Amino acid sequence: MRGIVDRYEEGFCIIEVEGHTREVPVVQVEDGVVPGDVVEWEEGHWVKLPEQTRARQEEIAKLMNDLWED
Repeated sequence: MRGIVDRYEEGFCIIEVEGHTREVPVVQVEDGVVPGDVVEWEEGHWVKLPEQTRARQEEIAKLMNDLWED
């Protein structure tokens, strides 16, 4: 299962999974995960997927550039 980290608040990490948000205890999230990261559920905790995160960031940057070029 994959998701995107939305934010942290009051001991929870808010992760969007399939269009719905989940409140996950921060102890179940790998250290170093920040909002915007793509994460995957592996062996009882959420881990960052660096390649997917980078691809997502590049796609967002491209969309923003395309928007401002017009």
